[in-house]
Amino acid sequence: TGYAQGFREDAYSELMPKISLQDIEFSNGIKAEWNDIDFYNKLKNEEIFINPKEI
Repeated sequence: TGYAQGFREDAYSELMPKISLQDIEFSNGIKAEWNDIDFYNKLKNEEIFINPKEI
């Protein structure tokens, strides 16, 4: 378990290694809080998401 924080500058810094979505893991506890528990797998599989016009 742990906590991580990153900033936009970090994501584009040449000093930081590239991070692949395939390398990121979320705990079951975090995923249980999502409306769609399979959301991250869909994202990694490059499924298309259409945002609602209104929430």
